[in-house]
Amino acid sequence: MTEPAAKGAMTLMEFRALFDEVSNWGRWGADDELGALNLITAEHRIRAASLVTEGKTIGFSTSVVTTGPTTDGFPPARHHMIQTYDLSDPNDPQGYVMDYVGIAAHGHMFTHLDTLCHMSFDGRIYNGAKASDAVKSRGALSHGMDAVKDGIVSRGVLFDIPAVREVNWLDPGDSVYPSDLDAAEEAGGVSCGPGDILLVRTGKHRREKELGSWSTLDAMPGLHPSTLPWIRERDIAVFGSDTSSDTYPSPIGGLRSPIHMGLLVSMGVHMIDNCMLEELTESCRKLGRWEFMTVIGAIRLAAATGMVINPIAVL
Repeated sequence: MTEPAAKGAMTLMEFRALFDEVSNWGRWGADDELGALNLITAEHRIRAASLVTEGKTIGFSTSVVTTGPTTDGFPPARHHMIQTYDLSDPNDPQGYVMDYVGIAAHGHMFTHLDTLCHMSFDGRIYNGAKASDAVKSRGALSHGMDAVKDGIVSRGVLFDIPAVREVNWLDPGDSVYPSDLDAAEEAGGVSCGPGDILLVRTGKHRREKELGSWSTLDAMPGLHPSTLPWIRERDIAVFGSDTSSDTYPSPIGGLRSPIHMGLLVSMGVHMIDNCMLEELTESCRKLGRWEFMTVIGAIRLAAATGMVINPIAVL
């Protein structure tokens, strides 16, 4: 698909046609809840394991903050000690401490996995399931975290978009286009294909470090909807970025998060939002390789629509 003549310009009607074009509904059966995770076979995991040559692990999650304010308006995590040494019985030879943590799994601050029920389009979630039946007040009844209870392990591929544009970062509101993905693939000498976990760096965290934070709800770099056919053609299993992946302000009037609609709802591609990709990018640059084994695990809370995670790249 070619880039739009006016970058960012796309109507809601055009997006609806694009949504249908990239759809995976029914591809793995009418009751499927795994979506593109079906593309990660045992052979893919074995191939991913063969990429481990350095024995180096890099967790690419952000640090969880417990004080505000946050850049997305969500509350910081709540961390309470429910048992401490200073309050223990001095006569007991055995001491122990315990914590309690409460956290909002979504938003723009913490690295988290979006499940396929996290967002809906026209009242439907992935595979055409009725959104109001899938998620109720007691949590996700389908398409939730239970679908990834065994974890996700596959080949990870990192695209450094600022590098191919020869800039330090993309500014808030900038979009990544198919030509950027092609350029990053060529620059890295790596081909992204079926079952892969694709990570796209915009340089958001480097910009934040050097220029300070801003309201990410108002403006953020991300993918343009024209990248959706590229991702569908490559049969990417999981997509992640150092932002929430959507460009803000949205390039489509009346639709705030078209990338989430296209990936989660239409294609059934699980998403990792808000990755910290700076250390991983530096390591890939030094090693001259942009592929690695990736391991994703989360607590088995079946009713959850997403979960804070610390994905691991193994080089």
